[in-house]
Amino acid sequence: MANAIIKISVVTLFAFFVVTGCKNTDNQNINTSLDTLSFDYREYKLDSGKIEIELSYPVFKTVDSISLKLNALLENQLFPNYSSHFAHNITLLKDSLKKLANTFPSNKESTRISYIRKIAIIHQNSEYVSFKLSGYDYTGGAHGNPFSQGLVFDKSEMIFLQLSDVLDTNHLKEVTQLLLNELKSQSSIPLDSNIENQGFLISDEQFFTSTNFFLKKEGLVFIYNPYEIAPYSSGTTYLLLNYNQLKSWILLKEFAQ
Repeated sequence: MANAIIKISVVTLFAFFVVTGCKNTDNQNINTSLDTLSFDYREYKLDSGKIEIELSYPVFKTVDSISLKLNALLENQLFPNYSSHFAHNITLLKDSLKKLANTFPSNKESTRISYIRKIAIIHQNSEYVSFKLSGYDYTGGAHGNPFSQGLVFDKSEMIFLQLSDVLDTNHLKEVTQLLLNELKSQSSIPLDSNIENQGFLISDEQFFTSTNFFLKKEGLVFIYNPYEIAPYSSGTTYLLLNYNQLKSWILLKEFAQ
């Protein structure tokens, strides 16, 4: 197995470290600035035959309380056993996946364990930073498990927001109807037709407002992962409601105009 020595630039809490692996690369090759917080994307890849790891996420460069908190929260999303030391997190993750891979019979063809996490910044303004985490896990079986997760960070409170922080949940019935109409429009389904009869796993009556969301400049995007409302083959469903549609119930004053 070839060894690769990877040099990482110092960003806030992170220092130089050495990683050994097969087809193993770790670099920061995208330098981007949005509004008030500047960041680099850190990328890490490992392909050792038995396990595959791929990570990509923003690291905020300014040494202040907001950036430090965000960096910690984002790494906490990536690593099951999070610590403030990236190299230690990688070691724990590799050891955990190798242990899982070794539980497969040696003659089993599909012994490759995949762990992929990519976090992208979707939108940022003076109050919030919105992210989408795209993940993929394979630990055996007919297929892997792709998923998406929205993350909205409140800079003043320094927390990830829940849907109840963003919308008046007393009006979820109205929001659900808007989302159902958007789903039908997006899927070219007549409004008077039940989605259950159009290949979805649930009916109009069972449809719900997802609590998995992120902010865009145009509005809120609600995420429905495979099997939540549609078959695996349909992939992830994203439904956008613009802020004008939500203005009566949105709690974020910046978007309630």
